[in-house]
Amino acid sequence: MILTASDVGSLARSLWWWEHAEYFFAALVTLSCAGEYIASFTKWFTNGDRDKKEKLEKRSTLLLVASLALELVCLVRTNQISGQIVGSLSVLAEEASTKSAMAMTDADSALTKASQAQVSADSAVESSLEAQKQVSAVDQRAKEIDSDLTNVEWIISARRIQDVDGLTNDFRKRYKGQRIILRSYAGDWEGFWLCSQLFDIAKKAEMYPRDECSGEIAKNLPVTDLLVRAPSINEAQALSMLVMGPRRISGIFCSLNVDPVLTILVGVKSTFPIWPPHKRTEDPKTNTNSGKPKH
Repeated sequence: MILTASDVGSLARSLWWWEHAEYFFAALVTLSCAGEYIASFTKWFTNGDRDKKEKLEKRSTLLLVASLALELVCLVRTNQISGQIVGSLSVLAEEASTKSAMAMTDADSALTKASQAQVSADSAVESSLEAQKQVSAVDQRAKEIDSDLTNVEWIISARRIQDVDGLTNDFRKRYKGQRIILRSYAGDWEGFWLCSQLFDIAKKAEMYPRDECSGEIAKNLPVTDLLVRAPSINEAQALSMLVMGPRRISGIFCSLNVDPVLTILVGVKSTFPIWPPHKRTEDPKTNTNSGKPKH
């Protein structure tokens, strides 16, 4: 099935919702694990009553099973939607290329006939103009498809931490109670979402994160990938190794920090501009033009 540009946009929005539903059920998995921990090892909410502990443990187990199943459904759905979008746009691109070649052939044929038949010059010129219109229309359609493909690739290739629970546990074990600053560049939407995800992970890990996502101003050439700063290079390398763990993120650089606080700067992806002019700049929080999207 070939999708129109509006269909692709609708699927992209649907993909966004399914991904966030996946994050939601992942959060429920974390909550259910916390419930089992509380029931097994603490007296919170139960005052040590065995019956209450058993009820809490059973309900947490049921929530865990349901959340894992629903998270799997969301994962399958996001993969299906991504496949639909990429497959449909590939077909549209091939059709546009074929039509463009056919239109060019028609234009050349019309020009040849015009030079051979001077008597019907007016008719030949009219045919040539019509063929050129067709070429322009096909070329415009090809540009629109190319733009849609670029947007879809941007959505699919956006960076994110998949092993959220693992990184949360690593942060909690090593940096619980420590301060950390999370930053990304103003106007970089893809970097903002990764920065926000790291902020949420640090908060769950019982650290003291400061949200400066979309607060960094690019000077000269912006940083690409991630830049980790710490009071010592060993501490910066240790933090980098945690963030670079399996199924997490790659491309991290280390640097010393003059302040006794950890800092992670989410750089821009080198394949995308830091501020595309066609992107929306309205701040959803204040309805004014701003470089920082709503958190």
